[in-house]
Amino acid sequence: MAKRLWAIGLDEDCIWIMTDRYDPDANAALKANLPGPPRWNREKGRWQFPVHWDTCTGARKIANKFDADLRMTKALIEWATAEKAHQASIPDVQGMNLVDLPRVREQAPAIWSIMSNGIPELGYPPRPYQTVGAAFAARNRVCLIADQPGLGKTIQTIAAIVEADVKGPILVVAPKAAVELTWPQELKRWLPDDEFEVIDAKTKPAARSLIAKQAASFQKRHWILTSPNYIRIRAEVDEYNHYVKVNGRKVIKPVGVGVLELFDVDWAAIVVDESHQTLAGATGNLKKQSAQRLGLGALTTRDGGLRIALSGTPFRGKECYLWGQLNWLRPDKYRAYWTWVKKHFNVRHNGWGWDIGKMINAEGMYSEARDVMIRRTKPEVAADLPAKLYGGWPLDISSNSPVAVWLDMEPKQAQAYEAMVVKATVDLEGGQLMTNGILAELTRLKQFAGSYGKMSGEQFVPTLPSNKFDWLVEMLDERGIDGDLVNQPDLAGLPKVVVASQFSQLIDAFAEGLAEKGIKAHVFTGATSDKKREVIKDDWQNCPESDTRVLLLTTTAGGVSLTLDAADELVLLDHTWSFSDQEQVEDRLHRLSRIHQVVIWNVLSRGTIEEGIARANLEKEVSIKSIIDGARGHDFVRSLIAGQ
Repeated sequence: MAKRLWAIGLDEDCIWIMTDRYDPDANAALKANLPGPPRWNREKGRWQFPVHWDTCTGARKIANKFDADLRMTKALIEWATAEKAHQASIPDVQGMNLVDLPRVREQAPAIWSIMSNGIPELGYPPRPYQTVGAAFAARNRVCLIADQPGLGKTIQTIAAIVEADVKGPILVVAPKAAVELTWPQELKRWLPDDEFEVIDAKTKPAARSLIAKQAASFQKRHWILTSPNYIRIRAEVDEYNHYVKVNGRKVIKPVGVGVLELFDVDWAAIVVDESHQTLAGATGNLKKQSAQRLGLGALTTRDGGLRIALSGTPFRGKECYLWGQLNWLRPDKYRAYWTWVKKHFNVRHNGWGWDIGKMINAEGMYSEARDVMIRRTKPEVAADLPAKLYGGWPLDISSNSPVAVWLDMEPKQAQAYEAMVVKATVDLEGGQLMTNGILAELTRLKQFAGSYGKMSGEQFVPTLPSNKFDWLVEMLDERGIDGDLVNQPDLAGLPKVVVASQFSQLIDAFAEGLAEKGIKAHVFTGATSDKKREVIKDDWQNCPESDTRVLLLTTTAGGVSLTLDAADELVLLDHTWSFSDQEQVEDRLHRLSRIHQVVIWNVLSRGTIEEGIARANLEKEVSIKSIIDGARGHDFVRSLIAGQ
């Protein structure tokens, strides 16, 4: 039997494939496995796919499967030859050897110097893996830089923009602290001649629109820094999941302070920092996406423009959370969430919906993502950086016991906590708690486990006494940090200690308690003004002789886009439902910018909800869904309340 004959060619806007006859199995294979969305050209009788290297390689595999010869047109051969050379220039994502970045060497010599040579006089070694990341992002054009926190994702991104010879407007969407502190400082340091503007709460609405309008005319690198709040939209979508357009413009409406003019720009590059927060999503259906995710997807890049996502914790506790970021980078390849999930995870229908279980083949999923994702860990790239040291002791003798500083509550605090447990248990068993009520009760129990307090309406107001505050004061005193620092001969010899909690009220209460004992402390929360943040960061990082050796911050404010490596110790006063939140704060201290030992103290209350959370976090099983859905949710809530 003669081999089948298929044809593949290149048009201006697509790669087309023509099979020799109607074959539903071959059609299904092409549609399911090639970048898309696929389009059927009825007039010419052929399938059309995006112009991408994966289309060529995938078509070859499918043709072989159906025993067909694949004849390429001259135009496609010429394109494929050039593209093959380009693909060969993209470094292996696991490479650790220095990759030449000629444009970076010329235009940003400070970046090239620190990546290739380090800072010998300070004992800072070269970091050649960063050249691999920059080259990969620059040459691949789309990239998720998923290196562990502290490995230099920002500098790699800036280097990639330079190496890719980006000219024109560059949009950076990042958390508020990163927009106001990190990105401006990094751009001033590495690209002092580049111009940038910030769209934030201090920018008047008219000025926000003007900045966005002017961006379209920039011919040189020009950076616009903003937070996700200004990208939030609603859009009109047709029955085929396409944006409705009028006169070539998407029909969209702003949500809140959203700046519509940002969507009229063909960006030369778009960078999404902390992408696990902003790009998380489990649907490609535009009608079901959040206003933030919809807005990020509606932004457009010009032909050849860069899309770079940055996240040190791209899975946010679950590997399946990666899909939203992959979908933003390569919507042609990662089109259907459940198709991807069922391919890589054990999936079970529970009668109401699908439960996602363990990964089937981790190596297979990561291998598939290697065309867009680069991930390195600290042990891989920096053997000279000591591992984090966790202080404390196991909760019990079991092999799965969480390590922390386990404290008994103060009598007054314990009495208030037990009263709260009784109320929560009665409400739960009586069926009076719905989803929001359960979460509120659990949150209050967590707050009472941190300190004594009183309820003011629905608001918990923490006050002392607190078992954790007493431990903190003793810990600081052991390190020479007390109310008599003025008489210390060598302040630079004293350690600096970061203290973090998810509750800003607890941070404020501890700050007040320390102040009463004469111990100075910086306070960094969502309520801290931008000006004050700058002062705090400068004093903390750049003043070794400062008499303020304690920094109190909230997990959300301190968990992203800050460098706090002037400190050697971190005290975590409580845990969120996801361990990655705590890890983000830890990695603000544990960074390659300073080779030092970082000690982490998890300070938790024995016999409380904190035991249940710590155990569950250790097993990586906790999510809000697992707390509130079905029978398991009910049992799980009961176990948390009991501290089991």
